[in-house]
Amino acid sequence: MQQHKLAQLRARPTRAASGGRLRCLILALSLASLQAGADTGVAGWTDQGKGVLMQNQSHMRWTQNDNGQDIGWEQARAYCRGMGMGWRLPTLAELTEMHAAALRADQHAACGSALCEASPLFHLSSNWYWSDTALTQAESEEFDELAWGLLLVNGRRTQALRDASYGSRALCVQAQ
Repeated sequence: MQQHKLAQLRARPTRAASGGRLRCLILALSLASLQAGADTGVAGWTDQGKGVLMQNQSHMRWTQNDNGQDIGWEQARAYCRGMGMGWRLPTLAELTEMHAAALRADQHAACGSALCEASPLFHLSSNWYWSDTALTQAESEEFDELAWGLLLVNGRRTQALRDASYGSRALCVQAQ
């Protein structure tokens, strides 16, 4: 996608009849931005480099890659906290909104052997993700053993045993 934009920018004339110098400066800055890897062309997301994506509307930062292997809820929470200041698992509402935004933009990303409704900038190794949202006593008698997660292939919210790791992954978020 960036190569296509780069080719379009290079194909444009660099001088206009009026304001040619300003147009040259804008074109040069746009070209430098694309060459540096800043990609704002995937609806709603900016690749900030170093494995971090920013959701443009919320300014929430997301890890581009999930943790890459089966993980339980407590381990997923520790994994995200271990990334540094302010990193955590997303809430169920944040995961749901990330999925809904991809659905509205008709975006898909490979996720293991499936196709998930997520920005194609993500590198996903599975299709089910933990949220930081634990169940309440009103939601289940076993509330202290369960947490919420989201299936990115269809947006289904599901409850899982906190120590169930098979197929479970962690994406991490950081508020700006």
